[in-house]
Amino acid sequence: MKKALLFLVLTFCMFSCSDNEEDNMNPLNGNWNMKSYTATVPNPPVLENGDIIWKINNANLTIDNNVEDEYPYMLQSGFYPIEQGEQKITISIAGGDSEWNYTLNDNELILSGNSGPNAPVIRFERR
Repeated sequence: MKKALLFLVLTFCMFSCSDNEEDNMNPLNGNWNMKSYTATVPNPPVLENGDIIWKINNANLTIDNNVEDEYPYMLQSGFYPIEQGEQKITISIAGGDSEWNYTLNDNELILSGNSGPNAPVIRFERR
């Protein structure tokens, strides 16, 4: 009985520790405050702290967009599945996927679109 209980405890710890290690290894995990959105649009956004927050947790993105009525071209508040590759992130949205290149420097995340020289560039800071 003691051996079976010890086996169950060790198995639980092994799986719990691996999940935590995986979470800690993903440098994009966390809350990101959108600082700027640069693109060729008629009404470029002027963002203040907390207007748009992206919460990344491995394969999930949750967006809190408090200015979506003013800037309808920005992703709206909601939940979006994502895939991460080497320096790339793909966001699953209705009507197709949105692919972005990313750069991560300390507490700054920069996303740049793949659609040529006029593609949007989005800057975030870690919260």
